[in-house]
Amino acid sequence: MNDPILGLTLFVAGSGHNSLIAQQNLAPLLNGELASLSIPLQVVDVLKDPGQALAAGILMTPALCITRKHHAVTLVGNLSRTHELRLALGLPPTASMQPGQASPT
Repeated sequence: MNDPILGLTLFVAGSGHNSLIAQQNLAPLLNGELASLSIPLQVVDVLKDPGQALAAGILMTPALCITRKHHAVTLVGNLSRTHELRLALGLPPTASMQPGQASPT
């Protein structure tokens, strides 16, 4: 990949339901397919640090900012749309996933 991921920032609102789901949906990819890349993950609680969220232009949570050398992508929501999450992270879609389909839970 010519534009590797430099870091991930997950903006959450405390221990809200969707914030917890977003963390649960991201963890298997970070601990699995992306583990060898050692991509740093920063979790920002906007209830404790709203300034950091505003500086990043984050107005909704949860939000995942994927920072690359040449561009950045922000996904908003609980990251249950596995197809889109995998594509944003530069991972191939799984054979069973279709665009817009949530991960099985």
